[in-house]
Amino acid sequence: MARTRCRDLLLAPLLTLLLAGSVAAAPVISPRTLDEVRTAADRGRWRTVESKAAEALRSAGGADDEIVWELRIRRGEALASMARYDDSRAMLQPELPARLAQSRIAVRRLLALTALSLYASDIEAAKRYAEQAYALAESHQPFLLPNALLYRSALTRDSDPLLRRALQLAKKNGNEFAELNILQRIARARVLSGHHYVEAIHEYESLLKRARSLGYDGLELKIEGELAWALRAIGDFEQATPHLERAMQMSERTGAILDRLTFVINLGNNAFDRDDLATAEHYYRIAYEQGKPVQHRQLGFVLHNLASIMIESGRYDEARRLAAEAEAFKKKLGDDESLLLTRILDSRIAAETGDYETARKIAEDIAKATKKAATRWQAQVQMGIVYAAAKRNDEADQQFRNALTTLRLARAEIKEEPLRLSFNNEAGEYLNEYLDFLIRLHRDDDALRVVESLQAQTLEEGLGIKSSRDPKTIARDTGATILDYRLGKKHSYVWTITPDSIKAATLPPRSTIHRTIDTYVRDLVGPAGGSMSRGAELYRMLVEPSGVRTGRVIVIPDGRLNVLNLETLVVPAPKPHYWIEDVVLRNAPSLQLLAREPQTERAAQSALVIGNAPQVDPAYPALPNAGHEIAVVAKRFSRAVVLAGPKATPAAYRAASPETFDVIHFVAHGDATIENPFDSAVILGRDASGYKLSASDIIGQSITARLVTLSSCYGAGKRTYVGEGLVGLAWAFVRAGAQQVIAAVWEVNDAATPELMDALYASMNAGRDPATALRDAKLKLIRTKGLKPKYWAPFVLYSGM
Repeated sequence: MARTRCRDLLLAPLLTLLLAGSVAAAPVISPRTLDEVRTAADRGRWRTVESKAAEALRSAGGADDEIVWELRIRRGEALASMARYDDSRAMLQPELPARLAQSRIAVRRLLALTALSLYASDIEAAKRYAEQAYALAESHQPFLLPNALLYRSALTRDSDPLLRRALQLAKKNGNEFAELNILQRIARARVLSGHHYVEAIHEYESLLKRARSLGYDGLELKIEGELAWALRAIGDFEQATPHLERAMQMSERTGAILDRLTFVINLGNNAFDRDDLATAEHYYRIAYEQGKPVQHRQLGFVLHNLASIMIESGRYDEARRLAAEAEAFKKKLGDDESLLLTRILDSRIAAETGDYETARKIAEDIAKATKKAATRWQAQVQMGIVYAAAKRNDEADQQFRNALTTLRLARAEIKEEPLRLSFNNEAGEYLNEYLDFLIRLHRDDDALRVVESLQAQTLEEGLGIKSSRDPKTIARDTGATILDYRLGKKHSYVWTITPDSIKAATLPPRSTIHRTIDTYVRDLVGPAGGSMSRGAELYRMLVEPSGVRTGRVIVIPDGRLNVLNLETLVVPAPKPHYWIEDVVLRNAPSLQLLAREPQTERAAQSALVIGNAPQVDPAYPALPNAGHEIAVVAKRFSRAVVLAGPKATPAAYRAASPETFDVIHFVAHGDATIENPFDSAVILGRDASGYKLSASDIIGQSITARLVTLSSCYGAGKRTYVGEGLVGLAWAFVRAGAQQVIAAVWEVNDAATPELMDALYASMNAGRDPATALRDAKLKLIRTKGLKPKYWAPFVLYSGM
């Protein structure tokens, strides 16, 4: 279909009378030049806009015609995007001639000043210019009204009505460029709302194709960056990184410096979070080189992380220089608390170079000066590290204990449950130093108590658990060997807990374990279906040090272990086989949750089976075998209530009295996020409240089910929290009162699942407990059909007791 292109000005030659003979002269700047600048601006090619406009304006001298004024505005837009704020201001601030006061040029100028003010963090000025642009567009330039509404939407909390109106007007005007920009903002609003990550990803992918086909480079790079952001939000770091890299490359080519800095910093953060310090350093150095000339507000953060990387790699002189520069920048911003955090780097450098007294004094001063508990406990941990390095073990132990006390007090002040979850993530890295200290002193039991002091606090609080039972007693009462894992930057550990002993074994660093797990999981879910050699490598890495070979095993995972089903590990001898052949395995968030008073064991006679809802969004396609699965599950119970098709809605679940059922079984898509796992949801049919049964909704309705089964992708969740494990739908159902939950840690194969579930419930009806029944069902698929782990291994049993 032919595409109509709309311009901000009609390209009519402007006539200027010459004094000599009053002869009409050609325009000072040709319409063709203006057309080229407009085209480049529409496409977000700011280097081209700036160079062409600058050259044309030089040739125009002091001319005062409409083309000259438009080129000034266009150049001002480009300079702002290139982070040349003073030059941009010089282009944009001069008032237009009276004859242009109601022109499209005037609206564009006000919108450009809005953008410039936003770049400079002058929100009040941005609001003032945006309102002026809106009023002028509404009264005199309706073609630009969608653009004005777009800017207004960026400055208000309730952006949806403005964006919807802008979209309607853009379509009516045939303004495709504005339409795509508005759709991009709508998708962004979905992500910011915290409830629609998957839908936003679907929209971004569609918009990306359109922007790419039309050559809108500036819009394309923004979509690439925001698509990466949404993918990261649902935990898909592997796909997010290439999008960020393409966005970075495009922003360099087009001259969108501020966008490029955002993408580069995010790439650095991704690598830093994965302990890939060499890659993180590479991107942070680019961010430093490009951020310093424009004094980017994240420069202090970049310098801080670079200095930390230098300490890790033993480059102490450079670490001192970068830390000093970070401190100077933060001091200039007046960011006192952040400045104190960077001062901890000075203490680390002093300790690493043997100057323990200076290191202690710096950390002590920080602990006294700070007004924030988070800074205080980090300083206290640092004092513990300094004393430990100086072999002053009693004083080190006391400082580490002080840090734990500060942590507990600070956490108790946090009212919002999601914030309490993330608080432990921040704390966990520092307390790994305490674990290393205790393990070096062969205080294995004390180290385990430190781990347990952080584990599953939010779950325990919600369930009213105050138990502090002996771990060996818990192992005896559960009839299982417990493997409690803790992954750290320098060292990782596994505690093997039996009725008779607690023993800690040292494992490789977190980065090595994570890298090996990620590679193996990719193999498991890929076409090959797994790698026996990698499975054996992980078995030797994670299981052999524990000394456990067979029997009933409960795993308390940490980090990326939460997305690995240990049943898939390969026992290398005497004949290679999956570990599921030797063990009955289940996961748990913490020891103390296992120590809950056991509830009365009862047969599973009643079931609420819900799912196979109509498709509500293209992001959630129909599940071809959902109806069959519902039928085979329902027939296994003497009392089964089925909510299928249009009846499978969030409201119907709540109205069905789910607290009265022994088993609750969902056959539906799962939507898991890492930004806020409380927004993870089961995707059902649409009702007045929407179509998502969120983790928050689940927590709000108490249940007593012996088992909840989530036959959906990523039902377990995606974000791991220190001490809580993988937080998502499985966690939410345990929090609501379920004794045990079966959920998937990766994508489920819809074709194989009905048979697996039928065998599961058949085994439970025969008197097997859920863990044994799930293993029986999996072994049946392996032995009778030879199915690979990708078909049976996604499902993991999580115990809340």
